[in-house]
Amino acid sequence: MARLPSPNDDVARAVVEKWSADGTLAALVPGKLQQARLSSYQPEGGASEPRQSPYANLTVTKEKEGLHQTFGHYLDFRLATVEVRGRKADVEAALEYVRDPNGDQSGGLFNRQTLNTVAPFVACLQLEEDDLRQDPEQKAADDVWIGTIRLSVWTARPE
Repeated sequence: MARLPSPNDDVARAVVEKWSADGTLAALVPGKLQQARLSSYQPEGGASEPRQSPYANLTVTKEKEGLHQTFGHYLDFRLATVEVRGRKADVEAALEYVRDPNGDQSGGLFNRQTLNTVAPFVACLQLEEDDLRQDPEQKAADDVWIGTIRLSVWTARPE
């Protein structure tokens, strides 16, 4: 059996893949979604490319302890946090699209969607607790805003 990537790397790759495949999101966030700390996965081009604005960073961390069963796989829970940075109107537009891509209140872009993880995928829940705040630092005399999207990603991993 092939070795699975670490849970952080697996979820990061799957979230970046889903984000990058959405044409509207690519237009709203031309600076792309890139992986921050805690994972070795970087999309093509990596962090060496100059970023357009707005841009997004992804961090994946352990959400809570895994749910162990008496046999087989255990459930692993990861928190994927996406921070979109840029001018307020641009960040708000990206957050609104991720919250309701169809404009019909049917759910978020990631909510209850299948992610292409290497480990067996169980669930992805787009958490309601997103926020918009002003970054205390300024860039090119424009205020920088940060919009946060949180995803709970569950996979089944071998013991």
